[in-house]
Amino acid sequence: MYLSPTYLLRRAVRLWSVPLAALLISTLLPGGSAAMTTFGIQFEQQPSSGLNSNSAKVESRSQRLNVSQDNYRFSYTRTRYSWDQPWNLPSALDAGGEDPWGTLQRINFGYGNREAGETWNTYYGLGLGARYEREVEKAYSLFGYTMWGYNHSDDWETGIGIAVAYTPLREYVLPMGFVRYRAPMQEGISASLGFPNTQIRYRFDRQLSVGAKASFGQGNFRLKDNSPLQSAGYVDMAGYQATGFVEYMVVPGTILSLELSSSINRRWRIYDADGNRQGRVNLDDGVSTALVLRQMF
Repeated sequence: MYLSPTYLLRRAVRLWSVPLAALLISTLLPGGSAAMTTFGIQFEQQPSSGLNSNSAKVESRSQRLNVSQDNYRFSYTRTRYSWDQPWNLPSALDAGGEDPWGTLQRINFGYGNREAGETWNTYYGLGLGARYEREVEKAYSLFGYTMWGYNHSDDWETGIGIAVAYTPLREYVLPMGFVRYRAPMQEGISASLGFPNTQIRYRFDRQLSVGAKASFGQGNFRLKDNSPLQSAGYVDMAGYQATGFVEYMVVPGTILSLELSSSINRRWRIYDADGNRQGRVNLDDGVSTALVLRQMF
């Protein structure tokens, strides 16, 4: 019996009953030369948010898994949406009284490398992914990036670059830039400032650190074939997030983080299967909490 690659990928994803974490683009930049395997899980709760200040609300729960080995990374994210008063949703999300969608999933495979020099560093990477509700056909995406960093001293580095991505709905070209001050594992203040991610950290000792980070995210998900909202259509999600965190090394190699995030300027755009825009929804600002566990070998 012939099993198509699409069928095998879909079955492989469904076998992951404990889903998990996709890396932000800043973590795509390799931080060192030592070989290491990292396994991470994250659980995030986003309380109810209003839609266009409507009486209908939506909340979400996410579970994420990330595995990395040297320069290679795999990640899987599963987000379950719960809708309150779906019959009162804005017209852009009107699914005849049904939930517009239930669970959205994301899977990524990536490679990233850093070629370090005395003065100049080069960063580059490639990746393949899919974002979908059920079927993965017409849900694939490709991305790549390259950056160049200049070492001003042992503590300071600045860099610029570009990231490109292809999805079934559209193509993206994003400028990238950063100013990096000291390594995160050094005691005291360290920082990585730039777009689309920024992070500042204060490390008290080898075990404990606190910090804040901000990011911009955007991506589109392919809805299922029999979607009550848009059959085989798409939802494009974008927004900003500011996060405060406490990170503690429980034992050597095991790190636990608690995060409190504020999501602002969030919006969803709805498209049909041909990529024609059908409407837009703005979400009220909201606060979410997350628990992150990482194990390094």
